[in-house]
Amino acid sequence: MFKKNIRRVVLLLACIPWVRKLSVFWKKRSTIRLNELTNFEYACNENLRLIAGIEGAGLIYMGRFGGVRHQFLCTNRKEFFKYLKTIRHAALIRYNKSSLLSQYVHAFRLKHNYRSYGYVDLYKEFVNKNDIIIFGQRESVRIYFPKKIDGLYFLPKVNPVLRSFDYEEELVSEVEISGFSFKTFHRFLMYLKHDPLKNKKIDLVYTWVDGFDEKWKKKKAKYDENVNADEIHESAVSENRFYHINELLYSIRSALTYTNFIRKIYIVTDQQIPEWFQCQELIEIIDHKDIFPKLDVLPTFNSHSIETCLHHIEGLSKYYLYLNDDFLFGRSTTLSNYFTEKFYPKINYSNYAFIPEGNATNDDLPVDSAAKNARDFFLKKKNTWITRKFKHVPCPVNMKYIIKLEKEMNDLVETTREARFRTFRDISFVNCAYYHWMRILGKYQTGSIGYSYFNINEIYESIRLYMRLSNGPDKRWEVFCLNDVDGELNDRSRKISKKALDLHFCEPSSAETAASHFVAGK
Repeated sequence: MFKKNIRRVVLLLACIPWVRKLSVFWKKRSTIRLNELTNFEYACNENLRLIAGIEGAGLIYMGRFGGVRHQFLCTNRKEFFKYLKTIRHAALIRYNKSSLLSQYVHAFRLKHNYRSYGYVDLYKEFVNKNDIIIFGQRESVRIYFPKKIDGLYFLPKVNPVLRSFDYEEELVSEVEISGFSFKTFHRFLMYLKHDPLKNKKIDLVYTWVDGFDEKWKKKKAKYDENVNADEIHESAVSENRFYHINELLYSIRSALTYTNFIRKIYIVTDQQIPEWFQCQELIEIIDHKDIFPKLDVLPTFNSHSIETCLHHIEGLSKYYLYLNDDFLFGRSTTLSNYFTEKFYPKINYSNYAFIPEGNATNDDLPVDSAAKNARDFFLKKKNTWITRKFKHVPCPVNMKYIIKLEKEMNDLVETTREARFRTFRDISFVNCAYYHWMRILGKYQTGSIGYSYFNINEIYESIRLYMRLSNGPDKRWEVFCLNDVDGELNDRSRKISKKALDLHFCEPSSAETAASHFVAGK
């Protein structure tokens, strides 16, 4: 008996290489290579193409409900499973029978699940030239199979439109999605027509500085000599704050790949233009002098000061995302990750960082003193004690309320704008005060965005970044931040981080010159 089991194990081990080869063969049939920078809507549309024209399966288009994937109801699963057999080599199929059981199955096995109560994800995998998966199951077409009880269909998952329905009594309409025509219930159609986030475009606003620019370094050195050491923390003039590995270039590539809501991108800077930048309508360079009310406070090297003026950009959309240049998108994300249906911000609290006790002093890190000043303001003006800090993610801003906050905090705003370097008297206007302002007004929701933070001066952190960006979308996050923590620059660590970005975000955008591949790789 023991020898028999040994033979089975040996036979199984011998088969593993063949199983792997077969798996790779089938997977290649359902993989599309991306040869240029591509928005995730392309992947969603290609997946829609897999089910366009199916007859007899009773597919009903439901919508996206704040997510990326398109969702359908299937009222004739037997016909649908028959159809899956015909395309099982051209697509990946993920079958979920219940919340406790989820596994990959081949289409020919689905015939045993005609009475199942769950869903099927149908999709292809899209890889870049370095074979890194850019789009996958996240962009799939999801088909739900409702359970039928006494003539009523019950959905396996709640959605904003319905939980159960009588197919005979539902009004059926036609809807066009990305050039494809599908049947839908009238209730879903009305939801699609009146979804405020649907097809809404907003602006992205970046703050950026090239700390390697010799002209800018001489300008900064001139004002370094006049710094009052009693007013600032040593990190306020740290060179690390101004160095970069071309994060802005990769961030824009990531935004154009993983979002579908960009109207325009603004780069706010001090008389600088990225060396890879090519003028075009989508992206505009904004100089500090174009947004600061008083020009005598310029030049400024104070990010808190610049934050207070971003909403003065001429032509800026009523709702926008504010990003530092070291914020990047890691997988497909939509407006619903950042705004509510009324375009109030979704606030992502930090579970690790809190506002320290005590008054603001020059011994505090600038981020701490700025948060303390915000706390003192809200205690005095609104009788509200704040303690929370927030994740370092893109900040969703509602122009109407940021303007009101500017008037409410006028004295603190003016003090912050007058400081060329960050001081302990500053206010963190957008990343702290604005969030708490909207919370006090009750015009917000708590967010749950996937997020990670990396110190690119640490070898371990850079390796972790490399490994995560080499994995599929389910191992990544909607957004992540690359930060230079104060200390000696680690060239080896930074090279690993840059290689990770080069491998993942390898295709240039329309905003880059023909030589941008050289800039990205240097």
